[in-house]
Amino acid sequence: MEAVDLPHNKEVDKQLPADLLSAIKKFDKRMSVDRRFPDNLPNQPFSIDAYVPLGDKTGHPIHRFYHQQAQIDGGLMDKFVAYTNVGALVMGYMTAVAQTSGNMRSATH
Repeated sequence: MEAVDLPHNKEVDKQLPADLLSAIKKFDKRMSVDRRFPDNLPNQPFSIDAYVPLGDKTGHPIHRFYHQQAQIDGGLMDKFVAYTNVGALVMGYMTAVAQTSGNMRSATH
């Protein structure tokens, strides 16, 4: 994964309290982009399996307090892609159909 400075949506940023936005931007220099995913994904859930082979690792979404507050957006729950380190990955899903029960079992033990 490539480390990049993620641009902020200025319209979204305007809605955040200044101290919250400051805390978020402090950590954003360390964000990275997974180039296996295209830049033009539609704004809807998508299959991660189409881009990442079974068994390959993906990024791990951050779990920082201030980022989560921005993502929750006062209860609207609509800013998860805007304030994460893994971009649209938070909109992705993996199908268990491609995995055998042995693979799933070994992943949990």
